[in-house]
Amino acid sequence: MVPEREQRKGMRVLVPGCGLSRLVYEVCCRGFGCQGNEFSLHMLLTSYVILNEVEQPFSIECFPYVTSSCNHREIDDQFRAVRIPNTIPNLTMPPDSDFSMSAGDFEESFREEHHSAAWDAVLCSFFLDTAHNIFDYLRTIYRLLKPGGRLISLGPLLWHYADMPGEMSIELSWEELQQALEGVGFQILVEETDRECKYTSDDRSMQYTVFRCVLFVAQKPFEQFEHEH
Repeated sequence: MVPEREQRKGMRVLVPGCGLSRLVYEVCCRGFGCQGNEFSLHMLLTSYVILNEVEQPFSIECFPYVTSSCNHREIDDQFRAVRIPNTIPNLTMPPDSDFSMSAGDFEESFREEHHSAAWDAVLCSFFLDTAHNIFDYLRTIYRLLKPGGRLISLGPLLWHYADMPGEMSIELSWEELQQALEGVGFQILVEETDRECKYTSDDRSMQYTVFRCVLFVAQKPFEQFEHEH
């Protein structure tokens, strides 16, 4: 249940792995306080330009397909431009928005005690499978949430460090991830499988990737606070 807009003031949402921060922007536009966290310097620099320097919609021209020479239907498809963004974030976000960013590794960035039980929701889009150790991610998220707080996640389980030499990686199935969530203490409220999502796709290409994602909502129980105190 999404609270009415007047009730959202003061509610804090964390978006780890926020990329170019579009999700953070959308959350703030809906009246929540929101902080994005991102590790990639390339993402951080690009999001800074989009969030702070854009003065007109569709004013940034990029060529995402120019390095790919395969599966094009027409000659010009490889060289066509894409213009972004479709809005002006620094002019369309409510002036009293509680918007912030943090740079760095997710677990390291939120290790300090003042982050514990400080967030009403953690919102993940294609993020959980970036973990070396998914159990560490889940325990961190559980600690960050207030009693009654919710983890909302959409994405596949394309474990980023699988088969990468020298890197630790724990790869779980969705069935095992459900058990891990419950083992940490979460209660799963919503589970939707087979949510089809394209990712960095070219709609005009002869080939593109579609993930059959899982969307779930998991809650940290209210009574956990009573047990801890």
